[in-house]
Order: sequence, then structure tokens, then C-alpha cells
Amino acid sequence: MLMAFSVSASDWPAYRHNARRTAVSTDRLDFPLSLSWHRKSKHQPRPAFADPLSHPTGIDFAYIRDHSEPVLLDFDYAFHPVATGGRVFFGSSADDAVRCLSLATGKQEWVFVTGGPVRFAPHVVGDRLYVASDDGFVYCLAATSGKLIWQFRAAPSARQLVGNGRMISRWPLRTGVLVLDGTVYVTAGMWPAEGIFIYALDAKSGAVKWINDTSGTINEPTKSQGAYAIAGVAPTGYLLAGNGALVVPTGRSIPASYSLKDGRLLKSVAPSYQNRRGGPAVCIDPHGSVIFGYPRERLTGTTYSVHYAYRLPMMQQYSSIRADRLVIDDKAFVAVNDLIRCYKSDARYRKVTVPWQADCPSKAIHCMSLAANSLLMGIDNSVTARDRATGDVLWQQNDLDGHVQSLAVADGRLLVATDTGSLYCFATGGHVSNAGTAPPTRQVTVPRLGGGLRNALRAGRIRRGLALVIGQRNTTLASQIAAATQLQVVLLLDDADAVMDARRKLLQQANADHGQVSVQRDIREKPLPFADYAFNLIAATGAVAVKRATELRRVLSPARGILYMDDTTAGVATQVEAALQRAAESDKPTSTPGTSENAAGSPSLERRAGKTADETRRVGNTLIHRRGKLPGALDWDSETKTDQRVKWPLELLWFGGPGSKRTGSGSRAPV
Repeated sequence: MLMAFSVSASDWPAYRHNARRTAVSTDRLDFPLSLSWHRKSKHQPRPAFADPLSHPTGIDFAYIRDHSEPVLLDFDYAFHPVATGGRVFFGSSADDAVRCLSLATGKQEWVFVTGGPVRFAPHVVGDRLYVASDDGFVYCLAATSGKLIWQFRAAPSARQLVGNGRMISRWPLRTGVLVLDGTVYVTAGMWPAEGIFIYALDAKSGAVKWINDTSGTINEPTKSQGAYAIAGVAPTGYLLAGNGALVVPTGRSIPASYSLKDGRLLKSVAPSYQNRRGGPAVCIDPHGSVIFGYPRERLTGTTYSVHYAYRLPMMQQYSSIRADRLVIDDKAFVAVNDLIRCYKSDARYRKVTVPWQADCPSKAIHCMSLAANSLLMGIDNSVTARDRATGDVLWQQNDLDGHVQSLAVADGRLLVATDTGSLYCFATGGHVSNAGTAPPTRQVTVPRLGGGLRNALRAGRIRRGLALVIGQRNTTLASQIAAATQLQVVLLLDDADAVMDARRKLLQQANADHGQVSVQRDIREKPLPFADYAFNLIAATGAVAVKRATELRRVLSPARGILYMDDTTAGVATQVEAALQRAAESDKPTSTPGTSENAAGSPSLERRAGKTADETRRVGNTLIHRRGKLPGALDWDSETKTDQRVKWPLELLWFGGPGSKRTGSGSRAPV
């Protein structure tokens, strides 16, 4: 019974209810509903790709505002809830945690903290909860207690990079998890050139059933006759499954289809100028087609969106639907322009009858779901219920905290999640429960950061970016740095149990206005897993700096990065300086034939020695090492004519940026 994928009518165990992501429940809601409880999370969602129209730089992206696609990568704009067995579960992109609440009261029952943002809703089967994190791991937890049952690293190694401002796995799990018939499906990686991995795991043990690690590089024909493209699947968005196919969304491109049985890639469509179809996958309909498309198309100048139906498992072009948002059961319910329409159709969505249609007060419909008797819609900061048979408004709740991004029906209750981190529960005859409101913030006093490090940060103008704390035995220094700055701090601890304890402890100290601390295990026998040049600040003990000077310097940001060591004896400081000098010598570029005027050691480079040189100084028992510019690197003020450092093979150091808006009017490549 544990492994069988059986869903009670009163459960909502997965994002959009099930593996097909239909957002359809057979549960009945008795209207009117009243607020049962409201929980406001301490931190708002931190989406991977935010809307560039509200970019924190304040830049006026006029070309985006006037000629833009809709935001396509909005999978983590809210903490999407799932609910089974009288409990509500959701993950957080803000504090890396998975939480369990009582469905009746909203009171928190347990919390589990991962090593990275949890951007996708968990999937519950029986008494187990399955979670995917940006740290590259799949976690299987006991639904009743949050106890870890097993974990599996889907990323092929522990290597990491900076993704959306956080230190995460080089292969983040950006499609969540999907559980079907005793198998957990998950993907690792989102950039084809870095490698893409599609897994089927045994739900009971986490053992690998099959893996596809070959779809990162594919030579595919395009729409242009005789033309091919070297492309690859770029997993981004919630997985779907049905008709023998695992559907892997690819952001704004056409989804890819894999065999559920053995992981074989069945169909992937290469982006090309002639092929402008694509978009986030919505659901797999009752006819066996996957529906995908854009919430609203603005590049073509039309006033409506087009969603496409491709037949599974081979992704055959089948039909199109004129709709901005849609949910499908025995009938199709679509929002188009300023209308809400219900119609009976054939498999190709040709209208047979239109039982009803009604005016919609807003085009900004963010989500739609179906209960047994009602169509539910999240419209800006309100939720509306219409009668499925007639379209009459049954109930409406306005003035919610934020735009409604997610709806779930469980045990006769309606769960509503917004983009501000609010979670509402509405029920028949409900009354507001104080136990479910946002818990009061417990003030945790963090000692002030020491003057030496505080002055070094001020002198280096380091307030944002990333910091690494290594060699410490507790969270004190990492917490002080986060509280005094807006740095994203990575704390390395030796003991696995200490890591889990520190993660739970730091939840109480997190402050949205300051930096954040994430905790990882330090395996001293192995190189640091971080990408080159990642950290603006490294705070290390002298013993660690002596042994790992080369590695620490490798991950320290050039031209501004600071390596800080406190309570260092003169002997240790001398050893550290010598080790850093050796690391600096080995970092010089080698001469390139035919470019002698720009080779390492040339007069041009010697004249720039003052700019490229490292600086190390002692202040009492403190040693501060500031890394200089990279010798041989082409910069805006370089006297060199060619860069002497960049050479193949290349790999990602970081990714992020304004978001998923328009990048061109041609092919719809993955973002």
C-alpha cells in the first residue's frame, strides 16, 4: 500500500494534485467558505528568476516593458502546498526548509532543513515525503515526523557554483520530484553543456532503477530543411507523467519525452527560428496529450495566448487551444482575453458545445483548479469559485496578502498560497485560529562582529556577495557575518550531525534584511567543491589556511576578495604567507606562441604588477590577504591586447540575472 499511487479524494499529495498535474480534485467544497487559519512565512519566496520589470537595480528595462514575453519561469513564485492525512507540506526557496503544518489549525508540526533552496512542492505517497533541493539531493522523509529515511545525490559529484545568488550544486534539481508506481523520477542539471541526468529511483530504498545521462548533447534536425542543431534537454519546471512517458519541461522550449520504463529519450525538439512553439508544461489531458504554452503571448501582438497539445509518448503535434490559462477534466475551462469559458470538446479541442461563458474582472489569472462542484481561480490578490455547471459565482475572497499563485483542495478545505509567503486555509464554517497565524519572531541575540573583520569588510566595501567560513566548530562567526552584512555565508563543519543541528539552529536567526547562512559538511581529504573566484570573503583559521592555501585562493574573488585569519601566531602567519605566495606563482598564465609581447613576464605585465599583485598584511594576531587582479587577464584598463587566461575547456562559474523575459524574437531556446 505504501508504494501504490492511490490518492484519497480528500488528499492533494502533489503539485496540481497528481502525476499528470491535472489540478482536478473529486472533493466537494461547501460554500460559503470562511478563513480557518492564515500563516505568513517569516521570509517571502526568493524566486530563481524574478520579473526583470521589478529588478532590484531600479534599471528601467524599457525594451522589456514594451516588447516582453510573460514571466515563464514562475515555478517558485509561491510556497506551493500539498496535503494528505490531515497535514500540509511545503518547501521554501527562502530558508531551504521543508515544513509540515496541521491542516486543521495551521500549527507547525516539524521542519527539515536541506542544503539549498527547495523550489518545488514535495510529493507525498503513503507515509513518506519526497523532496528535491538545489543542493543536488533527493530526500525521503517520514511524513509524520520529518525524520530522514534516505537521501540520494542526483548530482554526479559534489561540485558547486553560484546559481541565482546562492552556492548550489552544479546540477540543481530544477524539476522537483514525481512519484509514480513505486518509482521516484528526478532530474539533475539545467545546462546541457554541464551534463543532464534523468533518474528513476526505487521509492522505498532510493536505489537507482535507471539513469539517462546522454541527453545533454543531441544532434537534432531543425525546422529548416537539411539543417541540424547541436542542442540538449534543459530541464526546468515540474515533471509530468502519463501514457508511458516522463515529460521533462524545458523552460520556454518544447518539453522532452522519456520512456518511463527505461529512460530512453523518445522525443526532443531543437529550437530554431522557424519553431517558435514552447512554454511551461501545464498538464497531461484525459486524451493523452501534454498541454504546454505561454500564459499570455505579447511578441506577436495578439491579445490571447496559444497552448499546444502534443500526443504522448512521441510528442506528435496534435492541436492548439486559444487560452491564457486552462484546466481540463470532462470539459475544458479556459481563460481567454476577458472571458472565462467552459466548453465540451473533442480530443483536438474543437468546440462541440459551450455550456457557459462569463466576463472575467481581470486578465491577471495566475492559477486555476477544479473541485467536484466548482472552478477555482486565483486572480491577483483574490480567489473566486464558480459553479462548474453554470458559471455562477459561488464565493469570492478579496484582499489577500499578495497575488494568488497556488490552489489546493483537501479534506473539504481550500488552501491558497500567495507570492508573499502567505498560506490561507478556508473551510465551511471556519473561524480564524490563532495557532495558524505567523508565529512570533523569536529574537536571537547574535554577538557583534569583531572589530578587525568588521573594519576589513568596511575597507574592502564588501557587503553583498558570498562568504566562506571554514575551520570553525560552531555557527557563531558565520552568524555574525550574516547579521552584519547581506552576504550569503557558507559554513563548513566537519561532523554530519553537527551540520544538521546547525541548520536547524540557524532557522531561528535568519533575517530577511541581512545575510543568510547555509551549512555544509567539510570533507578535508577532498578539494573544496566550489567554483573558482566565488567568494568575496573567506574567514579561515590559520591551521586550515596553511594546509589549504591553494584551494582557498582558487575560490577567492580576484581584485577584491579578502582572506581573513584571526588569532594567528607569527609562525603560522609566516607559513600562510609562503603558501599563498606559492599559490600565486602557480596562477600565472603560461606563454602563448605568437603573442610574446603579451606573455607572462613581458614588460607590459611588469608595468601592471602593482595592479595585479596580491597584498598581505598583519595587524596584531590578524592576517589579511587581499587578492589582486588576475595576471594576464584582459580588462578595461589592460595594456595587453589579448587575454592570456581564457582557454578551453570552459565551464560555468555562475548564473542568474534579470529573468526570463524576451531575449529575441526568433527561436525559443531554453533559458
